[in-house]
Amino acid sequence: MEMLIARGADLQTRDSQGRSAVVLPVTTGNWKVLRLLLERGAPWRDQKGPGGVPLVDYVEGQTSSDPDDGRLAVLAILRAQPTGQRTP
Repeated sequence: MEMLIARGADLQTRDSQGRSAVVLPVTTGNWKVLRLLLERGAPWRDQKGPGGVPLVDYVEGQTSSDPDDGRLAVLAILRAQPTGQRTP
């Protein structure tokens, strides 16, 4: 993922259903990839988790037995970026 971003992958691109790159790592619980995407400016504000739940609410509702899986870091990023855009 880092190589794709470094080579210019457009994180603003959406698929035909309007989903951005953050949707797949959200649905699979891949918090480390989601964190990377958020840190690099992928849009998330209008994206939904499974069942149409707002992204922040979905991530908050997930649990993990691994405290270092990245979910808490993702929540910190989401809460710090109320507009859904990368902060300078």
